[in-house]
Amino acid sequence: MLTEIKTISFPDIVNLINGNCQCSVGAKSINECLGLLLTASKGEFLGDPDFGTNIHRYIFDHNGAAMVEIVKNEILNAVREYMPRVEMTENDITIEQFENYVQITLSYSLRNSNINDEYSLVYLKDGSEEVVY
Repeated sequence: MLTEIKTISFPDIVNLINGNCQCSVGAKSINECLGLLLTASKGEFLGDPDFGTNIHRYIFDHNGAAMVEIVKNEILNAVREYMPRVEMTENDITIEQFENYVQITLSYSLRNSNINDEYSLVYLKDGSEEVVY
């Protein structure tokens, strides 16, 4: 069940008041994991050079149709490899291009359940990311 899934909270891993490790549950847990996976660059994490995506390399390419296919493939491959509890197809990924940003929205479901949710990420042209739940 979605409410039973618990992971270490990211990016606020430690509670600064009491020093305890913070955990996330449910949709927040899955969305935090998706955020970490999609904003990490391949080769960034020691011990697993394949973790993450190379979305940041393609996201503002001017060839819109080719960029959309490349980014969708990057996302699907990463999710299939690192988030086996999430089901998603190419049709569940929406990429909207604007002048100064690109918004990626993922619709997903949890395997072996009827639970669906959505996750959005905005890549700003200045190179930063913003999560929109």
